[in-house]
Amino acid sequence: MSVDNDEHLYRLPQLCAGAKISRGTLLGWVKREDNIIFADLDQKETSGRGGAIIFSRRQAIQTGLVAEGQRLGMPVALAAKVAAGFAYVGQTEVGLFPGFVPGELLKGARRTYLVHFEGSETASVLAGLSELELFAAAGEQGVSALNAFHVINVNAVVQRMDEALEANVGPHSHDVGGAA
Repeated sequence: MSVDNDEHLYRLPQLCAGAKISRGTLLGWVKREDNIIFADLDQKETSGRGGAIIFSRRQAIQTGLVAEGQRLGMPVALAAKVAAGFAYVGQTEVGLFPGFVPGELLKGARRTYLVHFEGSETASVLAGLSELELFAAAGEQGVSALNAFHVINVNAVVQRMDEALEANVGPHSHDVGGAA
């Protein structure tokens, strides 16, 4: 998908369909004071039903990662921190993956995993799940590699979100799947 990650093109039903969450859940995340999803409530469509909030692809990916983290058992506030870390923060010129761009998959046909160890407030971006990579990630997060951990397959989340976004682009998109 060749879209500017920060261009606001997508509507709430598209994000709900891709993340497999309800409209009420996403609206709750957007409106919470602790910023589960970083949505600019001033970014609204001028045509249509009262100016629907529109989202960027980066926000869509963040939404998908929060939903996946929550499905894996992470509290929503922690899943939000982990997702925001992937979507908006990252070492771009140093670390294991020089050139990593926040919110994007690792380059070079690598798998992209987001790994969070119990007891940490952050997650690590990994290209594999070898014992060495997991030990390095635990060290990066300042916790023991013996702690339980969550693994989010970012490629799968991005693919699901992109499919939902591509299926419903435009001002006449509709709420797929009914209640989404």
